[in-house]
Amino acid sequence: MAYGICRACSSLEDVVISTAITEITQAAFNACAIKHLVLHEGLVNIRTDYAFGNCTQLLDVTFPSTITGIGTDTFRGCTALTEMIFNGTTPPTLGGGYNILGPTSATWPIYVPDSAVDAYKAASSWANYKNRVKGISERPS
Repeated sequence: MAYGICRACSSLEDVVISTAITEITQAAFNACAIKHLVLHEGLVNIRTDYAFGNCTQLLDVTFPSTITGIGTDTFRGCTALTEMIFNGTTPPTLGGGYNILGPTSATWPIYVPDSAVDAYKAASSWANYKNRVKGISERPS
């Protein structure tokens, strides 16, 4: 996806990324009105710098098992987030810096497969988020 392709689309509330997309680039959806984000299998990388930054209405994000990397400040300024769900058993590498998965001071949960909780908590790039990692079975229905 091209740089800033949907940047500041104020009417863009729901996004479904095609299975043909393997990478999302810088500022692709920066400052959109997205509320729920489901990233489908096949997506491998979200490049650095505000790919979904400043989406102040974004409530939740679901990542595919195929995601291997998430860049710096990807979700910076996403102040309404309530949860993230990762479907992969191998934790994706998180870019350097802060605010990759929203503010490090946030307390909302990051759900991962039950069998992968220890792997996510032990991953060096997840140090700022390890206290929020929970098994998917702990997610309220």
